Amino acid sequence: MAASLTARDLLDSRLAEILAEPGCPVCRYRNRSARRFIAAILAESVNDRGFRRDLDRARGFCPAHTHDVLAADRRDSGGTVAAAILFGAVTKDRDEELVAAVAQRGRTRSNRLAAARRPAECPACAESAAAEGHAVARLVDRTSDAGWSEALGAAEVCFDHLLLLAMAGAAVASWAPVEERQRERIAELGERLRLYAYHSSHDRRHLLTEEERRSADEAGRLLGGTPPEA
Repeated sequence: MAASLTARDLLDSRLAEILAEPGCPVCRYRNRSARRFIAAILAESVNDRGFRRDLDRARGFCPAHTHDVLAADRRDSGGTVAAAILFGAVTKDRDEELVAAVAQRGRTRSNRLAAARRPAECPACAESAAAEGHAVARLVDRTSDAGWSEALGAAEVCFDHLLLLAMAGAAVASWAPVEERQRERIAELGERLRLYAYHSSHDRRHLLTEEERRSADEAGRLLGGTPPEA
């Protein structure tokens, strides 16, 4: 499929490649963008004062991207020194928040602890959100091309990203056929889920099909998105 899609630039090329694979194309593009971003941080920015200052202000990474930083460092360098340097700075800042909070009493203590628990403004999440927006806008724009429209209509788009695409495509006439195909896909999946449950009783198991057995996994990806590659 990727080879048959006309690509105008690097973003098109990446999305065309992803559309040839299973899973939600927006999830995959977002996940790979975050992976490239984290790899670049570990390779180039661990000792960069500007990035370290921004990371301090952000208060570190979100839980998922914290684990991704550790895994990426181990995968790409064979060790965890770069992750340790970044995590050391974040740990110091977070510990200072904790110490300042527990030194207080009453409502002030509770407020300080609540403030210390607020989520980090994760830079990898910000990169992921930007990539997600770029992918959604470009995919809707490319529905004017028959090949792209066909590929996106057949894609395993997750619910959250289908909603984003539908919002972006509300005023785009070429989006409507894609949306209709996606809705048909979801309705067909719903029917297979129903049949899977119905045919799972001991007296009807002989009626189960492989498509029905796959329905729960497909529904998991529809509702939960396509996870990052290992």
